[in-house]
Amino acid sequence: MGSVTIFEGRVSEDEPEYIRIDCPEIGGTIHVGHGVTCTLDQKVWYAIRPEKMRLTRERPEGAFNLFSAVVEDIGYLGDISVYRLRLPTGKLVSATV
Repeated sequence: MGSVTIFEGRVSEDEPEYIRIDCPEIGGTIHVGHGVTCTLDQKVWYAIRPEKMRLTRERPEGAFNLFSAVVEDIGYLGDISVYRLRLPTGKLVSATV
């Protein structure tokens, strides 16, 4: 079984090609690059797997789905590393690199 981090938010834009979710847990917006049927201000949940995250020191330009975090712990598991990240809101997130 795998693991995911689930973020709660509300739909702020609903277009045929994408939706945007205002997500207080990350202090920003989540961009979902495919249309889904929903209504503005609808409560939704977005799940992301740890291996789908990317860690950088500098903020990438023009990118979507960004958040700042502090690395609290690193677990080395052979050819991968598991990072435990704390968001400014206090939520813990795992990223596998």
